[in-house]
Amino acid sequence: MVAGPPVLSRTGSPPPGRAIRTRARAAWDRHGAPRLQVLVAREHRGLTAPLIAITVMSWLGTILSPALIRWPMLLCLLSPRLPFLLLAAKSSPAVVFLVLATARLCLADPFHFLLGRRLAGTEAPQSRLARLLARIGPAGIVVAVLVRPIGRHLFAAGVLRARPVVVTATDVAGTVAFLVVVHTGMSLW
Repeated sequence: MVAGPPVLSRTGSPPPGRAIRTRARAAWDRHGAPRLQVLVAREHRGLTAPLIAITVMSWLGTILSPALIRWPMLLCLLSPRLPFLLLAAKSSPAVVFLVLATARLCLADPFHFLLGRRLAGTEAPQSRLARLLARIGPAGIVVAVLVRPIGRHLFAAGVLRARPVVVTATDVAGTVAFLVVVHTGMSLW
């Protein structure tokens, strides 16, 4: 198929939609594609494959949520989204909820941390968040993980070579604190 001449607007520039797609493609080629290549490199597959499997499991739980609504703890274990956590907190004893939900929420965290540690010094971790947390320092990383134990904070902690024992303790403590708030809030209803 032969491409025709470029479509131009009355002003002589490409239509807005095409210009946006062109800029998005250029940004992907400049930033996204090299990072993706680093992440799927053979030496990183041992860390990215479990993250992909956990993500697929979460998607599956979300897709099947209408059928699994009668089993909220199973739904929470497959896909620990806040609405599913709230359902599980309301229908489960506190200890069971805290143990199982903490295990599920912390399941991917070591992979994020180790991936950040392995990619430290490469092009991939040079995100705005990693640069910001680098300015804050290791204490800021620990506080960020404690307040919000999510993948990007754990990745940044790995990039900055935070102590694994400290990161693990703050990750679990932050997750348990979040889940206590969720369970306490649902038990008040």
